[in-house]
Amino acid sequence: MIAKYYKAPSILVLVIISFVANQVLALKIKVFSLPEQVEQAELIAIGTISQQSGNFKFAVREVLKGDRSIQTFNVGVDWRRPEDKKLPLSQSCLVCVGPEVNGIRNLIGFGNQAVWPKTENKWPFTPSHVSSLETVREVVRSLLVAESSNSMFARQQNVAKLIQSNEPLAQMAALELVELKRSSELLDVFSKSRDQLTNSTNQDVSKKAVHIKEENKPPNTVPPS
Repeated sequence: MIAKYYKAPSILVLVIISFVANQVLALKIKVFSLPEQVEQAELIAIGTISQQSGNFKFAVREVLKGDRSIQTFNVGVDWRRPEDKKLPLSQSCLVCVGPEVNGIRNLIGFGNQAVWPKTENKWPFTPSHVSSLETVREVVRSLLVAESSNSMFARQQNVAKLIQSNEPLAQMAALELVELKRSSELLDVFSKSRDQLTNSTNQDVSKKAVHIKEENKPPNTVPPS
């Protein structure tokens, strides 16, 4: 009888396999930008998260969108990656959640994408998404007007306000909204600040602005012979 020996994979091989698996999984995870979260959320609130008997409970301090009489609710999370299984407990934060189903309101998207502010540069967000809670609050307030106001002037004014802000998160949110909506009125606002944004010293803002500029180039036309 011939014995067969199995050689265990090295730590390096296991690390590579884990990295590849995480990258494949990341590609399958839908990334929801802040404007998408604001648009899809039934409730946007500021408050604190606590964990009780394995469940997450949110104590509301301020409601920016939705039923302002809500004081507490249970938070549901769709975990897709081990590293996303973390919520800021006992810290003031802003959350974008969906409708209540079986007593639970799920965070928009997967993992902790819809919990703000971002305090570290972590996929799928960039360093420009890192900010203070107060900055997120003001950005969300402007996005709410820009996305839902019946006044075109108010929508354009609030996008312009975000663009002219010195906060990278505000500029990124404005560009993400322009990219999301692709409406002529928002593209018009973008065009007026295009050079400022594409030449920004902030690489994230500049890269996003150049992408929008390239995506919305007028089609090449052949001059008549």
